[in-house]
Amino acid sequence: MWFFKAYRPNLGLFGRAQTSASAPSRKCKLTQKAVPHVFQLERPDLYEITVVQLQQLYSSGSLTSVEYVEINPYLEAIIEVNPDAIKIAARLDEERIRGKIRGALHGVPVLVKDNIATKDKMQTTAGSWALLGSIVPQDAYVVTQLRNAGAVILGHTNMSEWASVRSKDYSEGYSPRGGQVRNPFDLSRTPYSSIVGPAQINSVVGIKPTPGLTSRNGVIPISYTMDTVGSFGRTVADAVSGFDVIVGQDDRDALTCDPQRGKKENYSQYIRSRGVLKGAKFGLPRKRCWDLVDEDQKTVALKVLDAMKEAGATIIDTDFPCAEDRIPNDGEWDWLVFGNSPLLEST
Repeated sequence: MWFFKAYRPNLGLFGRAQTSASAPSRKCKLTQKAVPHVFQLERPDLYEITVVQLQQLYSSGSLTSVEYVEINPYLEAIIEVNPDAIKIAARLDEERIRGKIRGALHGVPVLVKDNIATKDKMQTTAGSWALLGSIVPQDAYVVTQLRNAGAVILGHTNMSEWASVRSKDYSEGYSPRGGQVRNPFDLSRTPYSSIVGPAQINSVVGIKPTPGLTSRNGVIPISYTMDTVGSFGRTVADAVSGFDVIVGQDDRDALTCDPQRGKKENYSQYIRSRGVLKGAKFGLPRKRCWDLVDEDQKTVALKVLDAMKEAGATIIDTDFPCAEDRIPNDGEWDWLVFGNSPLLEST
């Protein structure tokens, strides 16, 4: 399953990634026996399947889009299921039989965050009771792109109500409409929110694009200058497959029309082996960033940094120029100080 989410700032670091589009998915050390029963799959070969592997099963006839949509077990984190998902999957299976394949996402089920509008039988509420019953005028631009690419919109994910912009004290991943989301690998923890945080905590790949690469039209807004929509995937290749689809200029979002921001191209072409890291330089911001990372997370992150060094990369200790002015002592972003939109300030 692949996720598309709108971003809000946080200081999460380091999602694990696979850099080769053709490489097989790693063997998961967390076996089915270690996973709570509600999250187990009937077919273990689908447990951590990638987009490329999924398309191979589709092409061989050993799996259909309908079958994959039906066995998905992660509904505990979904706020609403698309009642037409099976019909849509069946239609895409028929297209494949006729030889029409729209692209890498053909027949692939995806989820969108509950603050991204879908003009169908589902509601878009940002996890809040306040918007129950509201009717959106049209699909969000990114949803239109996903549908055109052959993706099956499986449902809306639960989320922190109003993307956490409602109070300084709240439960991460909780909404009154959907309840408390829990990490499927550890039910005592939350999967976190936004893009960077979940990628870090759940060991998946998240792409948080520069605002203007993807349209925010049809997304319940927070900040005009910082809102952006990105993708999650099991691997880098998976995340990029989704990202390629949603990138594009949209006349309803002026920022995507800025030639210095919006840029439609095939980002899959930039996927390389680890050899591309030779000679590359990366900055590691320390003050009020790395210095505040929990020790257990640092242990994991250091393994990634060491692997990057072994591949020829250089890690340079650095600081954000305005770290002390912009980042509080505890590292928590202060929306009241830094998160206001110019549009909101003028109203």
